[in-house]
Amino acid sequence: MHGFDSFLHHILSWTGTFNESGGWYGFWSGFAGGFGILTIMLIGYRKINCHTQRCWRIGHHELTVKHSPTDPGTTYRVCRHCHPEIQGKRFTREELHKMHNDHVEENAQ
Repeated sequence: MHGFDSFLHHILSWTGTFNESGGWYGFWSGFAGGFGILTIMLIGYRKINCHTQRCWRIGHHELTVKHSPTDPGTTYRVCRHCHPEIQGKRFTREELHKMHNDHVEENAQ
């Protein structure tokens, strides 16, 4: 039983559930205190990741989808692998500048 007691001792020490300064004080101020930080990180990740279902990549591109001619459109954040026009390609600086200038000219008319 010495092996299990040693294992249990290390687990209780790591989580702070020994009677440090009072009942469960070590757990809530130590190990469980990281739950808030983890939650903030997960919410931040969900905000910036690709909106395609089951895609874990970070979305760097915006994709506007219109459901009807009068609809102003819904903007989604997608990665370069999920974007219908990019499809995983990498562009040079010149290609990006040309695409941007074409877009500006199209919207100016």
